Amino acid sequence: MVFAGLFETYPNADAYIATFTQLLQIVTRLEIKTIIGEGDQAAIFMEMVTSAPVEATTLVAEWHQVRNGRIVHARSAFDGRPFAAMFARPQEHTHG
Repeated sequence: MVFAGLFETYPNADAYIATFTQLLQIVTRLEIKTIIGEGDQAAIFMEMVTSAPVEATTLVAEWHQVRNGRIVHARSAFDGRPFAAMFARPQEHTHG
């Protein structure tokens, strides 16, 4: 499985789950609004409510591609501005 997110692409399910587990620590509600499926593809729209340090209500859209009953590719789209600090990479400092 490959998960292409707003901030990073994860090459396999384990890498994605490790980061998603961190995000779940601040998720207070995840409400599926609708799932639209056609053939081996599905679009899922959900509302995600998070607590501090990122207090927000965010509409998330995910596009899933399925093969043999398993998700092989997923891509999410949402307004990531409230979450940018959580996913920021430390900047390298140069001395000189």
